[in-house]
Amino acid sequence: MAIGGMLKRLRFPIALLTASACTVINAGDADALLVFEFIQQGSDVGLNIAGSLSGLPSGTNGSTSLGSVIGPDLALVSTGNIASGLQLAVSGPASFGPGGSTTFSFSSYTGDNVVLFGIFNQLVLDSSYVQGNVINGSGLFSGQTLAGLNLSATPGLLGTWTVGSDSIEVRVGTAPPPSSVPGPLPLLGAAAAFSHSRRLRARVRAGSASQA
Repeated sequence: MAIGGMLKRLRFPIALLTASACTVINAGDADALLVFEFIQQGSDVGLNIAGSLSGLPSGTNGSTSLGSVIGPDLALVSTGNIASGLQLAVSGPASFGPGGSTTFSFSSYTGDNVVLFGIFNQLVLDSSYVQGNVINGSGLFSGQTLAGLNLSATPGLLGTWTVGSDSIEVRVGTAPPPSSVPGPLPLLGAAAAFSHSRRLRARVRAGSASQA
């Protein structure tokens, strides 16, 4: 489906991210990192989100209504609707995967709501977010593969976006060894995912420290 047709179907243009001229957030500390990591977990794909943002530029009031979806060819990750949010300008790639303007819905998600829409150079956070606070979440795409979601199956960095003095990364990772998984994982937010998320947050902190 063409991008225009997909956006018309979602009724996104202008309606998805509505902004006012009111400045709602000022610049803070620099060089924080927020990471989205997709992981093939058996017959499912999980998404871990971990990190923080502390060098944000001025933003505007905004809202989103896409729900919980990803669109790799649009550089889109939306974990849920945000009725009252902070809309911020980002710079980076317009996609992090091939495909024909296809969006994929999460089977389940728990955690903080955040929307990255790289093709429109936009990031939306909940208006209650305080700079420097941890952002984390975990989601699941049941019965999916990385390739089926139009993502690379090779672990590594898919794209980097800049917001103020901070960075946002989208990555493909590797699943924990089977011996570390304590039973079935209907949702990646269970024990194995929690352990993986802690390791991801540790990597984020280490990356931020090395930049200081």
